[in-house]
Formats: sequence, C-alpha cells, structure tokens
Amino acid sequence: MLRRPQDHSFDTIIGHELVKQVLHRMIEANRVPHALLFFGAEHLGKESMAYALVRYLLCQGKRASSTCQCNACTKISHNTHIDVQLIEPTGPAGQIRIEEIRALQDYAYLTPTEGEKRIVIFKDADCLNVSASNCLLKLLEEPPPHLLLVLLTAHPHALLPTIRSRCTPLRFGPVGPDVLEPWLVEQLSCAPEIATIAALLSEGRPGVALNIATGTALQQREAILQELAIFDEQGFAALFRVVHQMFSMDASLRDLADLLLSWFRDLLLSHYAPGEDRLLIHKDLAQRISQESTRYSPEALFRAVERLCALHRLSARKMIEKNLALEVALVDVGEALKKT
Repeated sequence: MLRRPQDHSFDTIIGHELVKQVLHRMIEANRVPHALLFFGAEHLGKESMAYALVRYLLCQGKRASSTCQCNACTKISHNTHIDVQLIEPTGPAGQIRIEEIRALQDYAYLTPTEGEKRIVIFKDADCLNVSASNCLLKLLEEPPPHLLLVLLTAHPHALLPTIRSRCTPLRFGPVGPDVLEPWLVEQLSCAPEIATIAALLSEGRPGVALNIATGTALQQREAILQELAIFDEQGFAALFRVVHQMFSMDASLRDLADLLLSWFRDLLLSHYAPGEDRLLIHKDLAQRISQESTRYSPEALFRAVERLCALHRLSARKMIEKNLALEVALVDVGEALKKT
C-alpha cells in the first residue's frame, strides 16, 4: 500500500539509514535541536522522514510501530493534530510570505496542547522570501523550549546563511538501485524488469521511482525520444513544434532535463565503454543507444552533455520561462551535434 508522507514511520521509509540513526540518537539522548534542516534532491523522502519524526515524538502508543492507531498518530495522519503545522509556498510566485511567519510566531509560543512539543514543518523552505526569512530568523534566535522546526529543501544555499547556521543539517542522498528495486517489487507487485528501469531512471529518488513504475513514464520517454529524433532530422525548423510537443506530455522542465541529460550521457558512455550495458541508465534500450551513438563523435556528445547540464541547473529555479529555456538548450545541443 502506497503511503502519504504523513502516514510514515521510521520503519516504512526506504533507505536513509544514517539519517534515521542520527535522529534516534538525538531522541534517546533527549537532545533534539530546536531546528533541523533536511536537504537533498526532490522526492527523496524528506517530508516523509519529517512526519516519521513527528509521529515518533508525539505518539501515545508504541513509537516503533507503523500500525499505531493511537489518538495522536490518527490525528497526524488526518492533518488535524493541533501541535503539528505544515507551512508551504502559497503566495505569489510560489513564495512563503511574512504573514505566514508572523502567524507562526503567535502559534509557536503557545504551550503544546496534546504533546510535549509543537512541531512546524517547512516544505520547500527555500521559497521563504526575504521578509519571511528575516522574520523566521527572530524565532530561530529565541525559540521556546517546546518548539521544533523542520526545514525541508532541495536548495539549501537558497536559504539565508544565518538561517542555515541555526539549524542542524541532515543530508538526504540517493537510494541505491539494489535497495530500490526489491522495494518497488514489494510495494507494487510489479515485474522485476520494470522495477530495474524505474530505479535507474529515478536517480535514487523513491518518489520518482514510484511514479515511473505506476504511471506512463516509459511511454512518455519514448514519445520524447521520438521528438528528439524529429529535431535531429529536421533541424531548427522543427524547434517550436518539438518543444510544444514535449511540454504537452505533462512533463516539467526538470523532468525533461533529467531525461535528455541521462540519454546523452548514455550515448557518450557507449563510446567510451562499448558493451558495458550495466553502466547505462536506459539499459533496456542498450541496442538502440549503441546504434545511435555511432552517429556522433564523442566530442559532439560531450558538448551536448555540457549544454544539458546547464539546462538541468536552470530547471531548479522557481521563476523561469520553461519553453524559452528548453528552446535555447535544444538550439545549443543541435549546434553541438552538428559540429565536426
């Protein structure tokens, strides 16, 4: 059964064993800091881990049980626990605004109603605007003893240095395919070959792996590669049509950047390690990759990968014209591949 973030306990989260150990040691020593910073790529399980910590701290029953039905755990699952609050971007341009932090200050200093702590989770904490960040800083400097703030972000350096310095950081890394594959088979009862492809394409992100294995990601990949072939064949005349078709598939700029970068990475790898299919991300398309890679020189593929790395970095920005970004990237890739 697939779980929402608020339904998780430590024993239901895949991977991140070191993070779990650190959190357990903090709890056992009764030295949980007033502010934690969970950082790492998107869809790694940061929000699920935050709720697992919330459940462990506020549970009225067996803290190690993922099936606990105590009053506190039930309320956490239904988002009705009065001592737990989630703050996420809601303002213009996807910002967390100062009004929300001012309201939080009133909430934070009140004595917990049902547990020993009041816990506030900041989803996408890097979306705090400047005013909200400065307001939050005041709370971090003089926190009440019962308050725990958990900041979640894929972009920790977008936070004010003064905020980062007042939080205890915990890094979330990718989950290895050897761990993800059996987990996907167990969770979804899917075919092992589907689990293998999903684990590789997800880059170690369990949330993405689940979406790939249960959705239409593989069909979408084929459609995008077909568009890439059209662009390669027809050149810049097909640019706007290709970009329009790619975004009509409901793919985000980050998803497209991930796919295109991994595809050209595999083409480049095929030049330098021919026959080493185990190293490919798209290993189910190994024969196709081997054939296509011969059409370009290693130098051209390397230049294309460089351009797509730039698109990948750009895709992390919140305010960006995604069509224009993809158009520029494809023009750069096209020019790189045409050079001798």
